[in-house]
Amino acid sequence: MNFIHKNISHSEFFKAALQKMSRKDILKYQEMRLLYEHGKVDKDFCQRFNAYYGLNSAGLSTRQINKFHTLLAEKWRIESENDYRLRFHKIIHCLYDLKNKRGQNTVQASFASKLLAFKNDEFPIFDTYVSNYFGFFMPKEPSLEFRVDVFVNNMLSLKSTYEELAERAEIAAIINTFVEQYKIQVSPTRALDFLVYTIGRNKIYKEISLLRSTCLNT
Repeated sequence: MNFIHKNISHSEFFKAALQKMSRKDILKYQEMRLLYEHGKVDKDFCQRFNAYYGLNSAGLSTRQINKFHTLLAEKWRIESENDYRLRFHKIIHCLYDLKNKRGQNTVQASFASKLLAFKNDEFPIFDTYVSNYFGFFMPKEPSLEFRVDVFVNNMLSLKSTYEELAERAEIAAIINTFVEQYKIQVSPTRALDFLVYTIGRNKIYKEISLLRSTCLNT
């Protein structure tokens, strides 16, 4: 998996992100996990999930959102990378076959990744911040099957990248600090998801670049 900010190390980004984590967001995630793990996938849980991951503001239709939660409530776990691939395709097709609020058939790659990541936190999430950080996205052509295959290959590559990063001593230390500081039980992949999200949300790349530029000019 390529890293687009080659002049700045991952650890430099992650250290900066650790200082800007949202305790409120982490608490909301923990509360959802507890509800889910205790089988309480009810209206309250769905409302929390929709608000946290932005389902209500993404232009999805009520039918798409209901289908999403039906899939999320199903009792299965991802057993392998091939299983992940098959289930990713299924989720994409289930949501694609239902039109969004504008009457369009759309590829909901980000929400598919979030559903699968909630099932098994060894698998990463994809969103705009991940796309900007690593430089990959859902292809726009040619066929739906091809586009999803390429995208899933990138997601599995991202998973491998996170696993490799988590083995580096300096990044493992950052992950441990994150886990201890917020008293959260998550995989290294999910910890890195939080960090990458924080980097994008807080525009940390611009902040570090500006700081370096200031230092060079003084």
